[in-house]
Amino acid sequence: MRLSLFLAVALTVETVPAAGDAVYLLELQQTARAERLAEQPYWHRLLHYRANRLLPGVTSIVDSPIFFLAPRGKTDPQAELEATLASFFSDALRLEEPTQCRVRARYQWLKERLRFDPTRLPGQTCEFHDQWMAALNPASVAMVFAANDLNSPATMYGHTLLRVDGRGQTPDEPLLAYAVNYAAAVATDRNPVTYTLQGLAGGFVGEYSLYPYYEKVRQYARINHRDLWEYPLDLTPVEQQRLLWHLWEMRGVGSDYFFLTENCSYMLLSLIETAREDLKLTDEFHDPISYTMPVDTLRVLRDAGLLGEPVFRPSLARTLEHKLQDLSVPGVDWVLDYAHGRAGLEDARQSQGEPYDRARLLETTHDYLYLQFQEDPAKREAGLSRARDVLVARSRIPEKAAFSPVPVPSMRPEQGHETSRLDLGVRSDPEHTAAVFRVRAAYHDRLDPPGGYLAGSDLEFMDLAFLVRAGDVEVAEARLVSVQTVAPWSRAFKPWSWQVNTGLRRFALEALASDPQHRLGFYLDGGAGFAVRPWSNAQAYAHVLGSLDVNRDAGDGYALAGGLRSGLAVQWTGVFTQRLETDWLEPLAGDDGNQCRVHLGTQWQFRPRHGLRLLLNYGAFESSEARSAEWRWQYYF
Repeated sequence: MRLSLFLAVALTVETVPAAGDAVYLLELQQTARAERLAEQPYWHRLLHYRANRLLPGVTSIVDSPIFFLAPRGKTDPQAELEATLASFFSDALRLEEPTQCRVRARYQWLKERLRFDPTRLPGQTCEFHDQWMAALNPASVAMVFAANDLNSPATMYGHTLLRVDGRGQTPDEPLLAYAVNYAAAVATDRNPVTYTLQGLAGGFVGEYSLYPYYEKVRQYARINHRDLWEYPLDLTPVEQQRLLWHLWEMRGVGSDYFFLTENCSYMLLSLIETAREDLKLTDEFHDPISYTMPVDTLRVLRDAGLLGEPVFRPSLARTLEHKLQDLSVPGVDWVLDYAHGRAGLEDARQSQGEPYDRARLLETTHDYLYLQFQEDPAKREAGLSRARDVLVARSRIPEKAAFSPVPVPSMRPEQGHETSRLDLGVRSDPEHTAAVFRVRAAYHDRLDPPGGYLAGSDLEFMDLAFLVRAGDVEVAEARLVSVQTVAPWSRAFKPWSWQVNTGLRRFALEALASDPQHRLGFYLDGGAGFAVRPWSNAQAYAHVLGSLDVNRDAGDGYALAGGLRSGLAVQWTGVFTQRLETDWLEPLAGDDGNQCRVHLGTQWQFRPRHGLRLLLNYGAFESSEARSAEWRWQYYF
């Protein structure tokens, strides 16, 4: 602890130049003040300064002391600029390299703006930096979007990273490129609940890192079942160099990581901003209640004219499903039987086929076994020899195993609806009518337009609803988070579907009323089950459901119930969706009333940002019933 504190202090001491250089340093500092360089947006961008919410001034979002050269550098742009200029005159090493090299982006910008005299301030040799740049040999940069994975709290909203392609690398060799990633350093065995809470509160430290791109493809597309979209960025060679200069000086520099704000996507945008002085990519995410969704960062880059046409890289799971559809029914039977140990290579369904068909079967079988090994390491030990036998058999067949291309989704992620939504409408029950005002921070529900999102799944954060009557406004519901993943079963895959919803609501039938009389209380619903795909654009699901309400209007102040939730969601077209969902709950503890709920919803998206939604609701509690209808206009922003 003492050693780390000593290093932090030592590395932030301002450098004093030799007497002969003091005059020139003073000239440079005076010129910088005259030109007000410390107030320039690009200087603030290089130091990651953000305007303070309440007090005047700025504070950098970077939290590592090693990043700053002045003791007050985190909050004082002028002091940091003058200390930076002073450090350029010293031969003292900063983390094993000259300061001109360690803070390369700052050095290059100040050199350009102040026109350094090389005889009075000679450039220093940057051996490590030059070797790093030579290894990258950058030719182009791409933004990569990894589709969201609802089975992981950290990747529910997707993930972004950069890919740096080298000169001489052909379009068929992107796996040989390097990936620039920003992520929190977290132990893999951490409890998901504490992990999520710490991530929301900034309890982790995030850093930039550089990996071979094939490692990230393996992690996302081949292990996590996530499709990748690779968008080339329209940056000149000079702009790419500026971006990489800043990446170099961010090595080992940590910042508090927040899942919803200063996350992977925000920090990558702040990196791309350094490529050109007129770029303003993060400004819209500085509002007091703002958040950063990975898919929104794609839209920011698109609107800035930086986003090119993407290449779609399907996940191994999607590719395998497509290959299985390409095979004959007996062929699929053999693939599954072999993978589960119910058949061998001598089986006539494989051994007596034409070489072309046998090659297709063997390659598909190996992919299926590989996927099983990633999901369940225990299966690897049992199935490794069978996978090896498949590869040996495939090596003896010279024919290529050609498959038709995996279909590209009709709509790219950034072409989907905006993630925030504002609703205005009317709720009516047999006795009362009220205006409805609703606002959702993010992201997507089952009735929203499906293009660009996971069909049939829900993922919403901070959904707040108000009922407005003459002289009266009250909260109808406050949903903190709602997640429901509907993953249909197939012959090859049988994933669990699951859900969790929590927030504040009114108990039992009062949740449907236009003039509710009872109070809000905490609730938590959760369950798991399975789903099937009755036809291509529909999902039917059934979940065992547990429900907890902590509410003074329940009999004993709480109600714990269990039962079944079932539903059918249909995306008839890209602009017309429908959902029917029913709940049946039996009391387990607390209040002893049976509950039945039925919801029917329909949405028509008549313009990209505008939709109309009709909701019909029915509820029964003990011997009472309630009905209501809502008609809402929805604006996406």
